[in-house]
Amino acid sequence: MRVVLPVAAGLLLAVAPGTATPAGNPVVEGTDRRSPIVQVVEEVGPAVVNIATDQRVENPFSGSPFGGLLRDFLNMPQERSQRRFVQNSLGSGVIVKADGAVVTNEHVILGASRIRVTLRDGRTLLAEVVGTDGDSDLAVLRLEGEGQYPAVRLGRSSDLMIGETVIAIGNPYGFSSSVTTGVVSATGRSIEVGERALTDFIQTDALINPGNSGGPLLNIRGELIGVNNAVYGPAQGIGFAIPVDRVRRVVEDLISYGAVRSAWLGLLVEEFVPDEEEVREGIEPEHAVRVRRVFSDSPGAAAGLRPGDRLRAAAGHPLRSRAEWDTLVSGLTPGRSVALATSRAGTPRVVTITATSFPEDRALAWFAEPSGLELEAIPHSPDRAGGGLMVRAVRSGSRAERIGLTKGDVLIRLDREPLNGLDDLRRLTPRLLDHGSFYVVVVRGRTAYNLTFTL
Repeated sequence: MRVVLPVAAGLLLAVAPGTATPAGNPVVEGTDRRSPIVQVVEEVGPAVVNIATDQRVENPFSGSPFGGLLRDFLNMPQERSQRRFVQNSLGSGVIVKADGAVVTNEHVILGASRIRVTLRDGRTLLAEVVGTDGDSDLAVLRLEGEGQYPAVRLGRSSDLMIGETVIAIGNPYGFSSSVTTGVVSATGRSIEVGERALTDFIQTDALINPGNSGGPLLNIRGELIGVNNAVYGPAQGIGFAIPVDRVRRVVEDLISYGAVRSAWLGLLVEEFVPDEEEVREGIEPEHAVRVRRVFSDSPGAAAGLRPGDRLRAAAGHPLRSRAEWDTLVSGLTPGRSVALATSRAGTPRVVTITATSFPEDRALAWFAEPSGLELEAIPHSPDRAGGGLMVRAVRSGSRAERIGLTKGDVLIRLDREPLNGLDDLRRLTPRLLDHGSFYVVVVRGRTAYNLTFTL
């Protein structure tokens, strides 16, 4: 089921301003008060950390002749009226390896100039970023200190039961080591934050508040089953966590490679809509996913798939929506195979498709084909700040020409991510092709334009 949560409706990424102090847990021996939940908190509590970041922020009103009026109107603190000021924020994290690897949400540390991690024993250590993955909103940090650290045990999220007891530990509103309990309300949730779709979330009624982001969601055995991510503001008891099966894969890739290795199947799919004849005959569709495009020399082509094929199931699990397909692909790694139950013209069959890494050497051509844009890197110049890619040519009759792009325009952002060079375009191309449309920020002269670009 897809839950659409507009930002204005209150999907709160659980980050809070402020500071935090460590808290202990007294040990009471020989009592029946030590419930399984108490035992989990005692065991896992030392692995939960508070994360504080410093972010250097530019004040856009500084230097303006109306800066003072704007500061008073916005009730801006005096220290924030300077040209540059430091903004602090808080989140949570959990140690997943004894060598000091910490997992948290990407949005907790995004833009941070310094990251401080406070442990349960009161120590505050600096941390460096090992890697981040914006598609899953996960980040891995490394504590700058020697020794062994208490680490959480990783469980599984594939076998979660609706109604199963769960425990959340984190740093809501700066109240460190706060514990809430609840149950698994649902699995496989898809949510949309603005124009960004995130899939396969665990929904829980364990209270998650700003500052809980990045903290652990645990089962009654004390195993990590998810990383807390967001709460639906207008409601009570609707929180979301990233399932640990995805967390495990992202953490391993970030530690080993510094980035998540995206799986490439060479397929673009779409939600299935019954044609008019099927509607008239009352035929129920077998599934809700259909192949829209198969790239040449891709795993999809090697498996014999064609546009129009219907995808019924993957690894025995029904594919009822585009979100379920996205979840399948996000869980694959290069080299892994999956069995797809398909049908063509009503004839069912099963094919095996093996994921590979995206062929980045073909990315620029694949982007240019549907967009009509040929881009090139901008030579660095002392009198020019910032990155971007310059339009070298626009194909006649293309979508780019129809929306008014011309030679010499500079693209500085694609799909809300900065473009600093051709490597960024190569990295983003699989996502752009898959989504079919994206936002682009174009600079022409001294003016920046925000456009929606459809491939």
